[in-house]
Amino acid sequence: MNDFDVLSPFPFGWLELFLFYLSSFLLFYILYKLQIYLLNKESGFLNLMYLIFIYIVGSSCLIIFKFGDKFFIGELFIRSGNKDIIRYSCLFFALYLCISLTFGKKK
Repeated sequence: MNDFDVLSPFPFGWLELFLFYLSSFLLFYILYKLQIYLLNKESGFLNLMYLIFIYIVGSSCLIIFKFGDKFFIGELFIRSGNKDIIRYSCLFFALYLCISLTFGKKK
C-alpha cells in the first residue's frame, strides 16, 4: 500500500494503463492491416520482414512481462499499483501475436 502516491490526481496509474491499452490495440490494428496487405502481395521478403516485426513486438511484450519496469518500454506504462495488470496483459498480448497474427488465415 505504500506504492500509491496520494498527491497524484490518478494514484493507481489509470492514465498509463489506458495509454498502454490504447497503444497496444492501435499497434495490433496496424499489424492486422499490414497482414491483410501482405497477403495480397505474396512476396517472400515482405512476409519475412512482417514475421520479424511480429517477433520483435512479441518479444518486447514478453520482456515487459519478465522484467516489468526494469525494461525501458515498461517504464513508460508501469506506475504504482498497475504493475501486475500490465505485466499479465503483456503476456496475453504476446500469446495473441504469436497465435493470431503469425499463424493467421491465408487466402
